[in-house]
Amino acid sequence: MSKKILIVEGDPSADVYCAELASVLFRENDDLEIYALGGRKLESAGVKLLQNLVDDTVMGFYEVFKKLFRFRKILREKVRVFLEEQKPDAVLLVDYYSFNIRVAALARKLDIPVIYYISPKFWAWNPGRIKKIKQLVNKMLVIFPFEEELYRKEGVDVSFIGNPLLDMIHPDSDREAICREFGLKRDLPVVGIMPGSRIQEVDYMLPVMLKSAERIIEKHDVQFVLVLADTIRRSYVEKNYDLSAVDCRVVSDEKYNLRSIMSLSITAAGTATLENACLGIPMIIVYKTSFLTYHIARKLIKIKMIGLANIIAGRKVVPELIQTEATEQKISGVAMNWLDNADTMKRVREELLKVREKMGSPGAHERAAGIIKEFINA
Repeated sequence: MSKKILIVEGDPSADVYCAELASVLFRENDDLEIYALGGRKLESAGVKLLQNLVDDTVMGFYEVFKKLFRFRKILREKVRVFLEEQKPDAVLLVDYYSFNIRVAALARKLDIPVIYYISPKFWAWNPGRIKKIKQLVNKMLVIFPFEEELYRKEGVDVSFIGNPLLDMIHPDSDREAICREFGLKRDLPVVGIMPGSRIQEVDYMLPVMLKSAERIIEKHDVQFVLVLADTIRRSYVEKNYDLSAVDCRVVSDEKYNLRSIMSLSITAAGTATLENACLGIPMIIVYKTSFLTYHIARKLIKIKMIGLANIIAGRKVVPELIQTEATEQKISGVAMNWLDNADTMKRVREELLKVREKMGSPGAHERAAGIIKEFINA
């Protein structure tokens, strides 16, 4: 009799991780059926998608509130029905706390084991929620070493499996070939613009990033590339934003080749900051959102940093310019100072590569798959 797993995730980065994990699970379990509420990456890995949550993803408290009733309907009509009718052998939840903790509650009522892969960032905004996780989750699989200690102190069954990015980031080393591939000049510094993986992020952050680029190019001979996540359509950006002032190439970079030759990057807070750290790319972390969301977040967030690279480092290795601080003057000022100071760039690059060393060892998906297999075969 075949085994069944339900995966639930709703974030573009999580979708990439889950697609890789699903491939490992299928490879190691011939009789496995995987269903999911997730995204296109997960579906392309052969998973049966019950609902696309990634394309519905939103950022900010007000924005989430507007979709609350839709999410409740999905829980009622998709998740509950599937759990009651199909009785999967395990439910695998990935980040996405507000939705997934409700999925966990439904699964536990039916005595279905709940595994949580990639912890919600409760340590940033509400440490008390770890108690709810302890009540509802059978096993936590965490990707940051400090998370393992936090959960273990609260008596949660937890394993640190390493960070999946370490298995994914292996760019080519031939700079000349990479420059040819993307139509770049080999002898000019490459400056990246990375506005995030959600439309709301792009709309809030790309304008100030482009204005910053205009100021930089007035005084420095550099070339700009706008790196788009595959959740953002190129046509959307080209229709809504004027890229001609900085002759900015719009590219995707799933293999990380382009980023491997960047001199620096202006990057939205999120997983991209950790990817850049793994590559040793000096970056300026930028975050802007709606007025209401920002002021609610200020009251809730318990930590002093928002960039994952800085959080893992335990200090601000790279600057974070948030909301009113995220101005074209400040962003371009940091960038131009770095471009003028090779020693500073070298020091920042070295500090970021130390972050990579703290992320564990490759093989996260294999370790996660082994633990999941134990649950479904129990």
